[in-house]
Amino acid sequence: MLPRAGNRPQQLLRLAPAPRPGASRTREAQSLAGQDHKASRASAGSRTLAKELQANGHRVGRYMARSLMREAGIASRQRRRH
Repeated sequence: MLPRAGNRPQQLLRLAPAPRPGASRTREAQSLAGQDHKASRASAGSRTLAKELQANGHRVGRYMARSLMREAGIASRQRRRH
């Protein structure tokens, strides 16, 4: 027996969305961004972190690096001269 036009069984079977395929990659990139930021004595910004992550084989641009920094609570600050 076929369902009627108003009855949509596909919607009943819809569950929570599956995790995004790049989610674990993003967490890994976020931890590496934190390590690179510490290694630069907190002076690396999004451009520098993006270049460091790209050198490590991650596909991360400047804006993704900015988002990773924001999520990790990382802020760039330049050291002052004496």
